[in-house]
Amino acid sequence: MTVIAEWAKFLERVNGPIPHLMSKIEAPDKKRGSLYKYYRLLSKYESCCFYCQTMLEKRYTHVDHFLPWSYLFENELWNLVLACQRCNLKKRNNVASEEFKDCLIHRNKKYYDVINELQLSLERLDRRDGWVPEINNHYKTCLIIEPGRISLP
Repeated sequence: MTVIAEWAKFLERVNGPIPHLMSKIEAPDKKRGSLYKYYRLLSKYESCCFYCQTMLEKRYTHVDHFLPWSYLFENELWNLVLACQRCNLKKRNNVASEEFKDCLIHRNKKYYDVINELQLSLERLDRRDGWVPEINNHYKTCLIIEPGRISLP
């Protein structure tokens, strides 16, 4: 069993950005940490909720992991969006509908050359065929692992 576990960890390292299930199983409880620096960065470019498009109020704005934290265990900018409190609390740890995945890809393309941190995040995601297929692959895998799915307004 130990050999299989070590082989699985090796495969996760060489296969790039995948859910890293072995790391999740073996790791002590990971803390999410503050997302405020991402709020400051994203709020320079986005003023509406990613999901419902209402104007954001600073006090009620959340930084949401588009693909849930429980799936990726990382704060990569390509996966973070600004959401109103209502939408973020409604979405919780679920996976947003596919239309929002397409909006995320569009947002990332729009700001790729504008936000340096986003470009670096997307480059880390890109393993072979570009970062768009990687996001699509993560989304499909996430639906299998995190079956909750919700459509927001």
